[in-house]
Amino acid sequence: MTVDDFVDAISATYGPAAKTTASANVAPGNHGDQQEIFAQWQDSQYRFDLIRLSYGPTFRLVGFMKRLEAPAQAATLQAKRLDDQEAPQRDAARLAREEDAAKTKLEKAKLVNKPKSRL
Repeated sequence: MTVDDFVDAISATYGPAAKTTASANVAPGNHGDQQEIFAQWQDSQYRFDLIRLSYGPTFRLVGFMKRLEAPAQAATLQAKRLDDQEAPQRDAARLAREEDAAKTKLEKAKLVNKPKSRL
């Protein structure tokens, strides 16, 4: 099916699609991929976007509740801010765990090899 086939099929039930502007036509995906928005249908409460992902011929119809969109975006920004703020602590803890694991491995190797040495 082509994009026009999808738009026509959805429009038959939900009315004509709104055109997207060029700047809103490409949006970042969840994993850094690009999503192209081909059409939108909306009313006062809901918005639906017909999206094609940057890889493969995959389409999605994504629904949004307009009253929840702003709080969801605010929560996402807050989560990113906290993630960025806590990143140095996580990195330090990871490095400490790696150092402890290396020390433990060295100690085990010493215990295994000590009886074998002839010094």
